[in-house]
Amino acid sequence: MPTITKKEIAERLGVSRSTVSHVLNNKPNTRISTKTRERVFKTARELGYVNDWLNQRIKVQNELKFVICGLEFSHPIFFKYLRTVQQIAKQNSYRLLYHEIPNSAEGVNELISTLNQSPVSGILLTGYLGPELIRKLKQVRTPFVCVGTYDIPDVTIVTYDSYQQGLLATEHLIKLGHKKIAFLTGDLEILDLKLQLQGYKDALEKHSIKYDIQLVQASEIEDGYALGSRLFNLGLSPTAICTANDMVAVGLLKLFINKGIRVPDQVSIVGAGDTDLAVHSHPALTSINLNEHNTVGKAMEMLIGHINNANLPPREIQTPVSLTVRESTASAATSDSFK
Repeated sequence: MPTITKKEIAERLGVSRSTVSHVLNNKPNTRISTKTRERVFKTARELGYVNDWLNQRIKVQNELKFVICGLEFSHPIFFKYLRTVQQIAKQNSYRLLYHEIPNSAEGVNELISTLNQSPVSGILLTGYLGPELIRKLKQVRTPFVCVGTYDIPDVTIVTYDSYQQGLLATEHLIKLGHKKIAFLTGDLEILDLKLQLQGYKDALEKHSIKYDIQLVQASEIEDGYALGSRLFNLGLSPTAICTANDMVAVGLLKLFINKGIRVPDQVSIVGAGDTDLAVHSHPALTSINLNEHNTVGKAMEMLIGHINNANLPPREIQTPVSLTVRESTASAATSDSFK
């Protein structure tokens, strides 16, 4: 059987040889529509064009991969992500694959190896994203978009306003009359949490409330029960507490139940993420709504844009957050604090 050339494919389609070459070689920075790419793939397959990468690409050209690094899909926030990602993938005729990797060199190598063996059209990436992961993903040349708060140059990132998250939660409590407000969080080396803390500090300063470093408790393991216990051990008695996320807030609620402390009568709590945990906890949690539908929806829109247009420049897009008030916060006038 004679060898099929790119020139023959181009002549069959009525397009330039360079267009066919760019598609079949997966060349970046080329403005070629999805429709044209699919026509090239289809014709190359029909004519029997031989290319190992192409053979893989034809099989998976309509697949997207949702990758979470260093976290688990069981994390409540990702259930909200998944609903939107699945919906948009289906609307655009993409099959969605999930990949969870550890935040380690082994995790990075595992992902890259998988992508080399089984290419996909694009990747939606979230979790703990290190520079080595980003560097190697760029070498793979598969379009990807990051969802979360990151300081990564030359990459499309869609994030919610982490600073506003800390500011809104703290100002809500201040408006209720609270002045002794604690902040329980995770690893403050993480940019998202660092910005939340800055929002908390600025809200205190704005309302002339002195910042007390002891009221800020942080841990790599985001355990609200353990972090709340520190406040007791230090003899501190805030009338209100902001938390990094709903999981921390629920752990804190468990501690207070065990100690017989009433929420919100004795202490108010604000969570973050507005997850199902917030809705179904007792009392239901006041929480910062990260508007994940808009954030992840925009990320998917950008990813599909990068798939369709390799010349699309990287952008950073920030979506707003809002406050959902429920039963876990009340006026400081009704709060006895806790000891």
